[in-house]
Amino acid sequence: MPLVWVFLALAIAALVPLVTVADLPMIDYPNHLARMHAVVALDRDPMLARFYGIQWVLVPNLAMDLLVPPLARLFDIYTAGRLFVVPCMALAATGVFAVAWALTRRINPFQFTVFLFVYNYPLLEGLMNYVLGIGLALWGLAAWIYLRQRRLALRAAVSSLFVLLLFVAHLSALGLYGLGLLCFEGWWLVRHRRRPWREAIIDLAVFGLPFLAVAPLMLLSPTEDLATFPYFTLANKLDAVQWLYLAYNDNLDGLWAILIACVVALAAVLHSVRVHPVGWILLGAGLAVFLAMPRILLGSYGADMRIPVGVVYLCLPFVRAEFSSLAGRRAFVAALAVLALWRFAAIEIAWRPLAADISDIRHSFEIMPRGSRILAVEADAPHQLFPSSTFWWWNRPFAHSSCLSLIERSNFAADAFVQPGKHILQVRPEFRDSANVLDDDQPLALELDRAARQPDQRQDSFYYQWWRNFDYVYLLYTGEPGAHLPPHLTRVYGGEGFELYRVDPESADATPEAGPLLAARSGGGN
Repeated sequence: MPLVWVFLALAIAALVPLVTVADLPMIDYPNHLARMHAVVALDRDPMLARFYGIQWVLVPNLAMDLLVPPLARLFDIYTAGRLFVVPCMALAATGVFAVAWALTRRINPFQFTVFLFVYNYPLLEGLMNYVLGIGLALWGLAAWIYLRQRRLALRAAVSSLFVLLLFVAHLSALGLYGLGLLCFEGWWLVRHRRRPWREAIIDLAVFGLPFLAVAPLMLLSPTEDLATFPYFTLANKLDAVQWLYLAYNDNLDGLWAILIACVVALAAVLHSVRVHPVGWILLGAGLAVFLAMPRILLGSYGADMRIPVGVVYLCLPFVRAEFSSLAGRRAFVAALAVLALWRFAAIEIAWRPLAADISDIRHSFEIMPRGSRILAVEADAPHQLFPSSTFWWWNRPFAHSSCLSLIERSNFAADAFVQPGKHILQVRPEFRDSANVLDDDQPLALELDRAARQPDQRQDSFYYQWWRNFDYVYLLYTGEPGAHLPPHLTRVYGGEGFELYRVDPESADATPEAGPLLAARSGGGN
């Protein structure tokens, strides 16, 4: 079978989970989708406009905000979001093939390994702009390699365009693009070291000048205000490597990763794998950047954890598999295809019940009046609730699903992404104290109880005096040992893994410290 047909078959199979699951259960995705709806609806929804406003500023995280709202004017917001996710995955996958073709003018079977990583943790986390940025970085690198011996002005102009696009898409992806160009140019310089020094200086200028625009762009961006002393940690670097393969089941994902390693190792033992020098340079430079990158940078958590996935995407085009027989070539491609289909099937199977949970939360919105104020809390420390769970089962994909009530009921959600300098959605001043503007963790139920029992003690938290500032509370991750809630919450809906409570502010104000605690139990149905 020609490789093009293999590519089309795997590409279609990769899209199956995206088109067959009703609500995409990616962790941050509901929050982003709510923001997209606000961009479109605020000028015609006075109830939602009472809580939020849009402040268009230059933040290096705008791709979704620019692309999804126009689609939402043609389709419903859920379809528009899905139409954004598909190109994000497609750009990253096809970018690997584009770089390989620009380098060798041919496609190699090894590039099909990209299908093993299209459902990576950044995608499942809902880091959509970063996933899109990986694709843009790859296509930018492909354009640079293709134009390497063409007119200097054309190469500089194209690179400048990609720098601007990547700055708008995601700052980390811009760094990946710079890393790819730097490693390729370093190899090129060594390979052509006998050139006149003037040519080397001109090449250096063509490479570096487009990136000079980043500094003034950052000065114009409020993201600069988020710069604080970076938080470094080496203890959990292994977690970032696991982002390459972990999804929903530790055992199956680990076995899948071992089989991938075995297929690649077997090809290497048979001397069928060749790595271009740029691939080795990228691997070493990427490792150095990963180890040096802080965990928190410019207010964003997990700055270092995103790097391994991006570096793997950059390295894949520089590896090729060569076989002495057609049978060996076919066996290698078949093994990759089987592993990719396994991954797609595992995602599909895991997504269906998780999507049902999100659908259940959307159903619970019907209970509350439009324009309600919503607070989501965790039943208890996730590692205590699910001690035998998988890598991030505790962080179930309905973590931010209450934000979908902005779409369904024009509600206020405390955990909507409204952090200044990171997002264009901003909360009105009168509701700012009730919004998670610092992007803190969701509070635990016990913290709500503690706040209610000390009503006169000022707390620097968005859930301070929550019984006065919110109408409903979502209790997430309900299960043993459960959580204890203040008695002035009335349970109005029970779902799989969550419960919805109505706040009774009068009883809270009357006796905030009185009465036994109400034990929250996980329940199903209404």
